[in-house]
Amino acid sequence: MNYKISHYIFLAGLFLGVIFYTLAASIGEGNEGLGRILSYLSIGTLLLGLLQYVLYYRCPHCKKPLISSKGRIPVACPHCKKEL
Repeated sequence: MNYKISHYIFLAGLFLGVIFYTLAASIGEGNEGLGRILSYLSIGTLLLGLLQYVLYYRCPHCKKPLISSKGRIPVACPHCKKEL
């Protein structure tokens, strides 16, 4: 999988997880079963997005992770310094 696609899937997982959690918080007051299902769905979405990010967001040259604290897609690999 391309590292850029992995980054965007991670962002989509975060976005969907927040949406599901917001729905769980607002709907869960009146309907506990649906709120619980949406809570589990939000946690699962967040964890799956994070898992694929850790597995696939890697340099295509040296295969080391590209995860940085800045949160953007780097121009060059921080490990091998090759341009992505």
